[in-house]
Amino acid sequence: MAINFGPANGYNVFVFGNMNLSNTDAEGRVAVGGTATLSNYGIGAGITPLPPANTDPSFVVGGNLDVSNGSNASGNTVISPTSTVLNYTMGNPNGSLVVGQPIDFGDAERYLKCVSVFWNTLPANGTGGVIFGQLNLTGTSEILNIFQFDSTNIYGTGLALNQLNGINIIAPVSSTILINVIGPNIQYGSYQIIRNGTAATRENARRILWNFPGALTWSNSTTAIYGSVLAPFAAASTTFSQINGNIMLASFSGNAESHNELFIGELPDPVR
Repeated sequence: MAINFGPANGYNVFVFGNMNLSNTDAEGRVAVGGTATLSNYGIGAGITPLPPANTDPSFVVGGNLDVSNGSNASGNTVISPTSTVLNYTMGNPNGSLVVGQPIDFGDAERYLKCVSVFWNTLPANGTGGVIFGQLNLTGTSEILNIFQFDSTNIYGTGLALNQLNGINIIAPVSSTILINVIGPNIQYGSYQIIRNGTAATRENARRILWNFPGALTWSNSTTAIYGSVLAPFAAASTTFSQINGNIMLASFSGNAESHNELFIGELPDPVR
């Protein structure tokens, strides 16, 4: 059983391509395989305990670097030997700007695409239904509860993900939750995510994975998402929202807050 996302395991935000975010922050580590274009963006303020100075690759960029008015609170900003620094006005109180290659982004991308597709093949053992606009996902396993539904026809209701007025995940609190959402274009609405009838917490988020194996676009505006998000083929955009967990995307733009509630659930290793 795997408890991580390979090279992305320790990163709050992990993007294969370009990332363009402003006026927000990631509490944890950030890795960008392409160009990182950031404005008024904070990194790593939620990493505790603080790593020893100049040791932690808290912000890793494989492409070009264009950052204005930012802060990397926990460690080094590491750029590739082939990167170009277009702009860098980012504070590094516990590190500095250095050159290195701590992440093979190509390998990471291949691995995460593989596991996303594999986890979608696992048979669902949980059930779902929509009552008065609220999606209820119900599982009884103490270990792993798996759900699968079409993003534009949720459990045959004809409702799309953005048309719901809430999502309630009903399952043992200690269990891992895998939610496979099918569809090429994913759009959340504006509603609350609930865990066993009460508002989901950041601690709840650590055992939930939202997997989008076929998504080419992914968007969210105001919903606070509890759980890690794996959409390895998707260009993602966000506005005034938050995601609690590991965030793994093809590209990323907007201004979502990223809360450092890294995944601690257990999922099967992919079968080759």
